[in-house]
Amino acid sequence: ACKRLCITDEYWPTFNKPNVKLYNLKGFSNNQVGKNGPEDADGMPLYDEPLDVLITATGFNAMTAGADGSQIGVVQGKNGLTLGEKFKDGYQTYLGMLTKDFPNLFHMVGPQSASVLANMISAGEQQAEWFVDLMVHMRENGFESVDVIEKYEKEWSEHCAEMTQNTVWGGVGGGCRSWYNKANVAERNKDGELLIDVKATGGGDVLVYTGGETLYNEKIEEWKYKGLQ
Repeated sequence: ACKRLCITDEYWPTFNKPNVKLYNLKGFSNNQVGKNGPEDADGMPLYDEPLDVLITATGFNAMTAGADGSQIGVVQGKNGLTLGEKFKDGYQTYLGMLTKDFPNLFHMVGPQSASVLANMISAGEQQAEWFVDLMVHMRENGFESVDVIEKYEKEWSEHCAEMTQNTVWGGVGGGCRSWYNKANVAERNKDGELLIDVKATGGGDVLVYTGGETLYNEKIEEWKYKGLQ
């Protein structure tokens, strides 16, 4: 229920074909490839039979590049603080569009915004309009930079967590495993168990705002600039 819908009528029947075998990796990662195919961390084959062809579908590091210290994670804010350091214990943003100690750094369709749980085109347009309004406001008032007040950043993160608790991504144990709650990049052992305590911005560190696009749009207009300085 927490995975993206597969818009086809041929996907599931594929697993019933005589030339197809389905393996439950149970959290195992393909650490290395041996002579008979992928192996686990102990060098044991993950599959019963040798493979002729190995096709990898590695997924993607959606929204988490800022938290793991790579890619945009190296961006520096005040006092040399990087986004990777800021987000390492969970995302903290203001309306999913700015984050404290990173003045004039605007985020679009990223963590703690409606983003992938909305129509991405309209979500991006809505945020772009919000940013333009903000920049016009800054110009008219002679402001050259904008930053976030910590109190309101904390309140927004708490609101995101509250919205998530009754969804399939939140709740006890962080909900179901999905890239929506960073399960695809969380550090795990060979049995699929978490090696780190994932601190939650919403029940298992859920990345997106789960209240829906309509409520999100209402909230960003309601909060507007009150959390900015």
